[in-house]
Amino acid sequence: MERKQTIVLNVKIADDKYRIKAMKIAAGTKGVTLVQFEKKQDKLKVEGEAVDLGALLQTLKKKVGETIVSGFFPGFNVSQPRNRNLGSTPDTPVSEPDTPV
Repeated sequence: MERKQTIVLNVKIADDKYRIKAMKIAAGTKGVTLVQFEKKQDKLKVEGEAVDLGALLQTLKKKVGETIVSGFFPGFNVSQPRNRNLGSTPDTPVSEPDTPV
């Protein structure tokens, strides 16, 4: 049961060469399913499930330049509905507690 994550990174990019390099690094990181780059703001948006953020940050800092996390949105699991009644599951009936006689 994985959760979709959205991570926004500020990356100091000198030119298009490093922008492409940053996107390739992000796309190759474990768990990443989508990579977008906002050129005007130097923001890299990464989406995925169980993204290895530590490895992504370390690699970007080493190979591209200064990288700062500006937003992290953990999301929620949409594959299963939430069960508001914590004492039971939809498959099991709710019973009254046994009372001593």
